[in-house]
Amino acid sequence: MLSFSPQEIERSIAFYRDKLARQPRVDFNKRWVVQLARPLFYLAYLDRRALKKHRLKAERRTLHVGERPIRVRIIRSPDPPRGVIVDIHGGGWTMARAVNNDTLNAEFAAAGYVVLSIDYHYAPEHPFETLIEECTTALRWALRNCETEFGTSNVFLNGDSAGAHLSLCAAQRLKDEPHYGRLKAMVLRYGCYDLSATPSVREASSDVLVFYGPSLRQFFERITGRSDETARRDPKISPLYGDFESLPPALLVVGTADPLIDDSRLVSHAMRKAGTDHEFILVPEAPHSFDRFPTPVAEKFNAYARAWIAQHLPSARRTEH
Repeated sequence: MLSFSPQEIERSIAFYRDKLARQPRVDFNKRWVVQLARPLFYLAYLDRRALKKHRLKAERRTLHVGERPIRVRIIRSPDPPRGVIVDIHGGGWTMARAVNNDTLNAEFAAAGYVVLSIDYHYAPEHPFETLIEECTTALRWALRNCETEFGTSNVFLNGDSAGAHLSLCAAQRLKDEPHYGRLKAMVLRYGCYDLSATPSVREASSDVLVFYGPSLRQFFERITGRSDETARRDPKISPLYGDFESLPPALLVVGTADPLIDDSRLVSHAMRKAGTDHEFILVPEAPHSFDRFPTPVAEKFNAYARAWIAQHLPSARRTEH
């Protein structure tokens, strides 16, 4: 089980206090704010050195699946791949691109994985269900084609924030398909799983870091196009109300200062009730997106997540037994 020393926590809190607290919050309900934030967010999380550090290259590719072209960014390991990691980025369903996860994904590729990161379309310009279907389609493609394309039958999901929501939606939708057994495990980072808003979201204050807390409930209505809370509890868009039977093992993580903390708590409860193997990590005092910042806590968790995935490779499980 992952734990953090008081020194690691204090040094991380100092960063949140000194750096993040001075930054303006993002209110996703204001169109001009989103339009301004998109290029700023893209540049803020664009790490051009991440791939060079490990002598890696990325390729852009469009998967033609039926009538729906899916844009992906592929980072290949220099060694024979241990598995494929399907990565779904965050950004409130409205911003960021696959390239913005290069810092984390380069570490995955250096550890021996092929990373397939999805560039899904933005909401609300596109219907919310379109984003879910694009990610589901890309995961389906990876499960069906991982052996012929990459020479491995081990597939993993990695999603952060909105990407964790899309990851869980996709995993729930594909459970009855023939190649689902190739999905070995999934890492779900501080996701939003209830679009009707969990108690911690409803109680979020203006002091919440990264985004403007009081605007979140209105944002869920706007982003989904559903004004009725009951409609936003539809399992098709709110995976908290979906089927948790027969899901692969999951690693859930969220910070105690994240307004989405109840989303992960409730998903953990649902997984426990369904008998789904999972680990739930609460990171003390950490805000939303804590793992993207240069702090001891982020570095330690990201290393733990890579080791956790490796433990769910079939060969690793055989060794343990």
